[in-house]
This record gives sequence, C-alpha cells and structure tokens, in this order.
Amino acid sequence: MLKRYNRLFKLVLFLLDITLITLAYVFTYWTYYGVAPNPELLAVEHFIYPIVIIVVLFAASFKAFRLYRAFRVTSPFAETRDVLHASAISLLAIVTVLFFLDLSAYPRDFLAVFWGLAVGLVVVVRWNARQVLKYFRKLGYNRRRALIIGTGPLGQQIVTTLKHQDDLGIRVVGYMTRDTSEVGKYIQGIKVLGGEELIDEIGQRLKVDQVYVALPEENAAKNREVLSKLSILAVDLRIVSDFSEFMSVGTSAELFGNLSITTLQAAPIYGWKDFLKRSFDLTFSLLVLLLIWPLLIAIALLIKTTSTGPVLFIQPRVGYEGRIFPLLKFRTMCRDAEGKDGATWTTPDDPRRTTIGRFLRKFSLDELPQFFNVLMGHMSVVGPRPEQPRYVEEFRQSIPYYMARHKVRPGITGLAQISGWRGNTSIPERIKCDHSYIRNWSFWLDLKIITLTLSRGLFSHNAY
Repeated sequence: MLKRYNRLFKLVLFLLDITLITLAYVFTYWTYYGVAPNPELLAVEHFIYPIVIIVVLFAASFKAFRLYRAFRVTSPFAETRDVLHASAISLLAIVTVLFFLDLSAYPRDFLAVFWGLAVGLVVVVRWNARQVLKYFRKLGYNRRRALIIGTGPLGQQIVTTLKHQDDLGIRVVGYMTRDTSEVGKYIQGIKVLGGEELIDEIGQRLKVDQVYVALPEENAAKNREVLSKLSILAVDLRIVSDFSEFMSVGTSAELFGNLSITTLQAAPIYGWKDFLKRSFDLTFSLLVLLLIWPLLIAIALLIKTTSTGPVLFIQPRVGYEGRIFPLLKFRTMCRDAEGKDGATWTTPDDPRRTTIGRFLRKFSLDELPQFFNVLMGHMSVVGPRPEQPRYVEEFRQSIPYYMARHKVRPGITGLAQISGWRGNTSIPERIKCDHSYIRNWSFWLDLKIITLTLSRGLFSHNAY
C-alpha cells in the first residue's frame, strides 16, 4: 500500500511540474509575441518542438536531483535549493539544444522571464504540496515504518521527536535491544520486539522502510556488529547522535529536532552527478545501438538458425534499491538449461552452451541487449553487475554492506570486471571493487572503465 501511495505521489508531482513548466512557457510566449501572434510563430517548429524539448530537459534534470523523493526529513529550503540548481542546468541544456538544432531564435530576456516564472511556480506549488501531504499524514495516510535500534535516551528521544512531528509520516513500529530482559516491554508506548540477533527477521516481517541506530558510543565493537547485521537490509539506515555535543565549524549533519542523523546507506550519486551519468548513459547507449544494429540482427539470426528456443534470455535480477528487473541477454545455452536447480555458474567446458553461445560468451556479445536495459532505466553503462535474487539473498547474509551496491544502478560493465573479478571468481573481492567504484565515482572513471573494458573486460579469460 505504501509503495502504491509513493508511486502515486511521484506521478502527481511529476505531472504538476510538467504542467507548470508548460504553462510558464505558453504564458511567456504569448506575453512576448502578443495574445494573437503571427500564425507563423505558432508553427510546429517554433512552438510545439521547443515545448517538448524544454519539458523533457526539465523532467530529466529534476529526476537527476531526486526532486521526486518523498517530502519527509528534507527541509523545504533544501528542496528549493535543489529546484534552483536543477532548473539552472535545464536552462543551460535548453540553450545548448535550441542553438544546435536552430529550432527558434529565443532572445535572452524571453528565456529569463520563462525560467523565472517556471521556477517560481514550481517552488510555490511544491511548498503547498508539502502542506497537503502533512495534512494527510496527520490523518494516517502514506506513512513510513521505522525501527529504532536502542532503548536508551537517544532511542527514546528519536521516538519523541517522531511523535511530535507526526506530519513527517514516520511510524515507529518497535524497538530492538541488546538487553534481552527488555524484550516484550513497552517504552513510550512502543514495544521492544526482540534482541539484535532478530534484526533481519523482524525488519523483513514488518516491512520496515527506515532504521535508526541510537546506541551508546561506549561499546564501539558491539555497535559495529549491529551495523553489520543491518547492512543486509535494503532500507534507509541512519545513525542518531546528540547534535549539541559535537557542533563545530564545518560540521555537516542532517538536523532532526535536536538530533544529528548521519546517513550510512543512501543514493551516493544524485543531483548533477546523476544527471550527468544518466545523460551519458542515454546518449552512449543510443549511439552504440545505432552503430551495432546490423550485428544485433546477425546474432539473432545465428541463434535462431543454430538452436531451438527464443533469441533472448530474460532473467530476473536485483537492481537499484533492491528492485527486480528483467535483464536482457542473447541466449547462449540450450533450452531449459537451468533445469530444476535454476541458474548456476558457467564452467569452462559447460555442456549447456550452444555452438554460437560459446563464441558470444567468450567475447561478451551476449550482453549487448543490455543497452536496451540502460534506455529503460534499469541499468547504467558502468556500475556493479546485477545478481539474481537468490544470490543476493545469500551474499547479503555473508558479506558486510553488500546491499550498499544497490544504491546505484547496476552496470553492463564495472570496476570489478576490468579488474579480473568476473564470472566464477571471488565475490568479496568483487564487492570491494563495487564499493570502491561507488565511493570514488566520477564521469572520468566511467570513461576509463568503458575504455579498459575493451581490453580487460571484453576479452576476459573468465568469460566462458
């Protein structure tokens, strides 16, 4: 139910933004050229095409700056800042596109008026949307479910804060504690559900969205154990501390009441970085597909004429934020190769491979359809390789912070692949590469990985 409300909220907000930007353009256009302009000015190339381009660029920029996330802890001032940044990038992109396509000669004052009006409308409507959402959250709709780790003063303080700010729509479903004598008791009306060893079981059973770690700092070793257990959950994970004791010049923290909340797991690539990465993904994938479409057709014909079964192999994989998506590959094995046991690692002399399949896997040509996954938003060109759900369930239990790799879109290639950790190789080493990539991401790192893929990843000894 919560996910359905969240999707509806994002859709409504998106449609509102599109409508407001379109209205701003139409109003500016008619104001600048008159209420009844020359019919030539209303021609498709002067009026309709620019609207489409402007709306698409604004929408892409807003999404890159994560402006369609829920209005909860993020302040309206921070959102206004992001709207201004996203709109500035949109304006730059609009000027560039209109210049190269020569669709129309828009004066600078026209663009300035349009931009100011569009930003003003979006900000005002979003501020009012916050008030509407707060009202509905107070009525009990669209609430997030939170688990508090720690029953001490910090844990109780975060519960008090959430209760007093019920317009945030965050409902505390329970406490977890390392003191087993407290299990079953009620603190501030909230039940202590269990010990820390039950974090995974309880978190999944109660469908928790957020976890607040409010443990005393004296026992650092124990706290690390708790964080390791929490890392297997695909949730927003935050550490709570007393903000008043640690304020200093240059300190950056998310102020929540009188508490400081440090986010451990969240999307690390957002804002202009996500805009740049997604723009590159779309451009690069389109160019690649335009260049290799004859090869794609040839491979499809070879698969169809040399073995029975479909051309494409579609397999569920775990992607961004733990969502399942259909990964596309050229089929390289005989029909029903997975059998009763499901997919398994491929071996050097795997008898399940078809004749053409051996060649495709050796040179990674079976991965080419994943450029369509990139266009659909499931994947990026560069990122951690997506795994099957059953492997994710296994790895998240045994590898610390494994689920952090799902805070970015999975990739066709990645740092692990060019480093030799491909196929049936060390999973922990592969995850180390994935985490290193996420921490050190840059546009130039993506370009470097793509370049090295041709020599180290494409022709890999571990691809069979």
